[in-house]
Amino acid sequence: MGSLSFMVADTRLDREEGGGRFMQDADLQKVEQWARGLAGPGVLVVGQPVFQDPQTGFFGAITKRFGDRNLPDFNQYPRLVQALLDAPHSILMLTDDVHFPRLAQAVCLGQLGREITEVIASPAALVAGPHGSTKTTPARFPSKPIVPLSLPVTTIDGSRHAGDNLVTMGFTETPGKVDVELKFWFIGEPQINGPAIKFSLT
Repeated sequence: MGSLSFMVADTRLDREEGGGRFMQDADLQKVEQWARGLAGPGVLVVGQPVFQDPQTGFFGAITKRFGDRNLPDFNQYPRLVQALLDAPHSILMLTDDVHFPRLAQAVCLGQLGREITEVIASPAALVAGPHGSTKTTPARFPSKPIVPLSLPVTTIDGSRHAGDNLVTMGFTETPGKVDVELKFWFIGEPQINGPAIKFSLT
């Protein structure tokens, strides 16, 4: 679609036990080249949130050993972070996995057009268990000082909810930007679905 570019990054299939890699090095290099070479805004699809804290402490160690790991728990995460920070245009990340919806944005201060926006829509039907409540993003991206630069992050209140959900998105290209219209749909919930959220990518 015009100047809008899409990249799908599988961070599950080639994971290494112990937190080394979440994808093959050659595949991560393709993501890095894509982000740094954007001629317009980009949409990156990944399997887990990027705006997330690493798991720490006793329970974090148990989870990482016997359960699932988050992207920040892998050694490749700083490379992904740096590529996103280096991108010359806005990047919209689409992800899921955490069983709640959220829209958040990291802003490169004084550098219009280099925003990093993350949309979580997860999932249309939950695994058995209680609904997860929307968690506020870490105050900065990345949340830990793993690269020289970090950005302030804002969670958009209109995306906060607990329960089954999906998201629809529309993209419209106008001169110099791509307008995005996003709407969360909450399934089987008493809450009335909120209005569309609109923003632009440049």
